[in-house]
Amino acid sequence: MIKIIIIAMVLFAADAQENNISKNWNLLGATEDLNTSFLRSDCANSTWSYENNSWKNFAHGKEKTTSFSTIAKGKGFWVYSKSGDCSLNTTIETWYRYTVPKVKNNNRIVKKDGIFIALVDPYRPEKVFPLAIQSGPKNGSTLISSIDGITWVEMNVELPGTYISIIETPTYFYAVGLSLNNYKLGSIVRSIDGKVWEEVLVFKRNLSDIAIWNGTLVAVGPYGDIVTSKDGTTWEEKKIDTHQLYSIAYSENELIVSGDIKMLSTKDMEYWISLDTAISQYTAVRNSLFANGLFMLVTYDSTHIFDGNNFRYVERKSNLKEVVYHNKFLSFDENSVSISSDGITWTKLAELKSVDENTTNLNVEKSFISGSDIIFPSN
Repeated sequence: MIKIIIIAMVLFAADAQENNISKNWNLLGATEDLNTSFLRSDCANSTWSYENNSWKNFAHGKEKTTSFSTIAKGKGFWVYSKSGDCSLNTTIETWYRYTVPKVKNNNRIVKKDGIFIALVDPYRPEKVFPLAIQSGPKNGSTLISSIDGITWVEMNVELPGTYISIIETPTYFYAVGLSLNNYKLGSIVRSIDGKVWEEVLVFKRNLSDIAIWNGTLVAVGPYGDIVTSKDGTTWEEKKIDTHQLYSIAYSENELIVSGDIKMLSTKDMEYWISLDTAISQYTAVRNSLFANGLFMLVTYDSTHIFDGNNFRYVERKSNLKEVVYHNKFLSFDENSVSISSDGITWTKLAELKSVDENTTNLNVEKSFISGSDIIFPSN
């Protein structure tokens, strides 16, 4: 019978051979990278170990295997016995961010084949901005690129419009926005290498977001407009609602488009279900994600979690820079990174610092994009 007396504390062991709790516990040493670390579990009194690439729970003398509700990167192993405390923070890591100059909004940066490419809006002096809106853009978006996420160079490319969302597919980059020839029209362009672009669609209205779902390209815009394509050349137009649509999120089996007031769902691109009855009080979804079997739909001051059947509402301020990371949700503020498996309960994962001249050893391979920032997790 295993007897351990630990009250809401963690035993951190550096040597597995010297710290075996029980004969059959093959605990991993602190020098070995587990790729996972314990942040939060169920609320029952329990003792945990990591062995054979999984966490094992020894509860009340009966061995059982279970999973944590939040898992994040870390090193070492933990044995944990608790009473009433449902959370545990590991040693906080330090991550770094680099804010890409001239990129002000989400969906403007992609990374493909080890190269970052970012959309840069045409320059518009603030004082003449209303006039620019009335007359349309005078110049198209330009592009900048980087191999390390920090040093950026102009690509000497001007696109035939002002583009606000860019994605990568196995073959092409695609971008959506406004046509330069007529600012009331939408435009979709594509490129194999990011250097030479072709316009593949001029649409009757502007387009806000683009995604690829189960081999089909999907773009959304105002008045419930969507356009779809299997090959990126031939496009089909549909009207699924009358409200502005801003954002697209999808799982393997379901796609949700969101915007002002409305959220609509489809499982086949033919039949659309309006989700507005459940969310009639919510407006302006600007960022939508899917992770851990849940859709997270974010406005500036609230988060809406949809499990395919029901919504949960969370009043929460957002800078719209949430991303999916190892099938969990990440959220960023000025100085920290938080992680969540359900979009409701968040745990601090890392300190967040800006890259400066003294920052070294950034891991570009592990880097990822959040809004206009390049995020560098710790090694």
